[in-house]
Amino acid sequence: MAQAAADAVHVEQNRRAARVVAGRAIDVAECAEMLAMLGLDGKAERARR
Repeated sequence: MAQAAADAVHVEQNRRAARVVAGRAIDVAECAEMLAMLGLDGKAERARR
């Protein structure tokens, strides 16, 4: 149960970080580069939609 809660928090933090990066990036290439630096590729987020 505790692991599931920790996983949910981690997913939410990653989602928020990706949104901030996307909002601050000047273009798609910069967004992708910054997401890669953070270890976030956005694929998991798109897959959930």
